[in-house]
Amino acid sequence: MITQRIARLSAFKKAKQVMFYLPIKGEVNLEGLFEKYRSQKNFILPKVSGKTLKLFYIRGLEETSAGAFKIREPKAGLKKALPEDIGCILVPGIVFGYDGHRIGYGKGFYDRLLKKTNCPKIGVAYNFQMVKNIPGESHDIPMNMIITEQEIIRLKKYKPIS
Repeated sequence: MITQRIARLSAFKKAKQVMFYLPIKGEVNLEGLFEKYRSQKNFILPKVSGKTLKLFYIRGLEETSAGAFKIREPKAGLKKALPEDIGCILVPGIVFGYDGHRIGYGKGFYDRLLKKTNCPKIGVAYNFQMVKNIPGESHDIPMNMIITEQEIIRLKKYKPIS
């Protein structure tokens, strides 16, 4: 249901380059979405490098292997992507607030990357991961929307940075 909702979003439909993630610890699995649309879109996958996420285009899941924190990441030798290449970004988290804030695993990788992007930021979660609000900190980047199996939460209208 979640991937079907994502596929119907205008932000997803318009994006030529989509950044996604491969799930850990029960996160929403987006592999089916990737498999269905990989011939129509360019998919970008992050790789932990020091304190940042490096971005790479992938064409198939066989181009991944276990990396930092046992998360499947792009293998060496793939084409690099830049934050400004991303047309929309699908963001994982442990908890999301109806205010658009999220809690991840506490390392700040996504917050540092999201500051550099100029695209819709779409949180992906199960409904049980939703709470009323999460107090944001100055470095937190809120989502433009959050997708669950029960609803599409539209938070902040996406405005390109000029």
